[in-house]
Amino acid sequence: MKVASGVEVDVATIEAEVLSGAREEDARLRAVLEVVGAGRR
Repeated sequence: MKVASGVEVDVATIEAEVLSGAREEDARLRAVLEVVGAGRR
């Protein structure tokens, strides 16, 4: 039981880290697109 609960915690932690990383990459991409779009005006 302890091992199973430890794995569940690890999965939740990894999932949170992946989502956080995806949000950071999304923000970077949006910033780049804004700069590119502003340069074309």
